[in-house]
Formats: sequence, structure tokens, C-alpha cells
Amino acid sequence: MSEYDTKKEQTRLYLTNAFIFLLKTTPIHRINVSQLTKKAGISRGTFYLHYIDIDDFIKTTREDLIEHIKNRLSSEMLTSPINDKVIQLVHYVEEHFELFQSLLGYNGDRQFEAELTSLIRNFIFNHQKDKIKKASIPDSYIINLTVMSILAIFLTWLQEKKPRPSEEIIAILFKTRHTTPFELIKGEI
Repeated sequence: MSEYDTKKEQTRLYLTNAFIFLLKTTPIHRINVSQLTKKAGISRGTFYLHYIDIDDFIKTTREDLIEHIKNRLSSEMLTSPINDKVIQLVHYVEEHFELFQSLLGYNGDRQFEAELTSLIRNFIFNHQKDKIKKASIPDSYIINLTVMSILAIFLTWLQEKKPRPSEEIIAILFKTRHTTPFELIKGEI
């Protein structure tokens, strides 16, 4: 890695950490370049070397996360079982926990949430479409129920004061895929 690439990555890390901090108290649409660069400890000039404006920074951050998730859910893992992909996704969220927590939190990025939901929806549909076709409930209901329950688990994890270990989240995801909500409520698992 060249010295320029190292500095670029370091700048990006400072900005991302500042962004996470600011999202704890400031809605995403109210964050500006001055706030971000001041908190990151870098100059506005340095910021503008890498990004056009704050919207470009947010868009780039969002797109990078979405791209990494797409890569974990597809490409080289195309032949991997769905469970392996879910495990990779959970570990990726854990690696970038604070960023996911901030973007999906109260002050976060609704567009990121929508893109993540769409990505998970497409992933489930593409991996389960043969099984869905045999169901007596319309496809859209099955897919939305599955997607929303997975997202609910992730959002609950991200909102916990003391987040559970990723292995426990993986176990919860797998248990809830084979158990009805009624069975969960009754404690039949």
C-alpha cells in the first residue's frame, strides 16, 4: 500500500469514527462538513480531496457497506450453503458494529435501511424461491415476514446496551428460521 493510500485510508477512518460519534446525537441530515471535519481532526481541504460534499461522503459510506454485504451474500460464495452466508453477514456486522448501529439507529440513514432490506429480500428470494412456490401463502407475504424478522433480530442486537456475541445472534437467527412466533412466545423451543 502506497503512502497516499495509507493516508487516504486513515482519513476515511477518522471521518467514519467522527460520523459514528455525531450520529449518536445529530440526525444524519443535520450533519455538515464543518462538524464532521472538526470532530475527525482533519481540515476541510483534506475532506474535499476525497469527497464532493457531505452527501457524497454519506453515499460513499453507504455504498461501501452495501457492496461488502453483496459480496458476502453472493459471488465467490455462490455455492456455499445459505447458513454460511448468514454467518458471514453477522460477522461483518459485528466487525462494523458501531457504523451499522449508527446508520440503522434513530438518527440514521433511512436509505441505507431500505437498501439493506432490499438486498436481504433479494437474497432470500433467490435462495428460497423453489420452496416458496410450494407454499399456500402468497410469496410476497412469506418473503416480507422472513426479511422483517431477520432485520428485527439485527436491529434488536444493534440497540442492546450490552450487545450479545455474534455466535448467539447466529443461533437466534437459525432457531427463529425453523420456529413459529407462537412457539417462541410459548417457550416451545
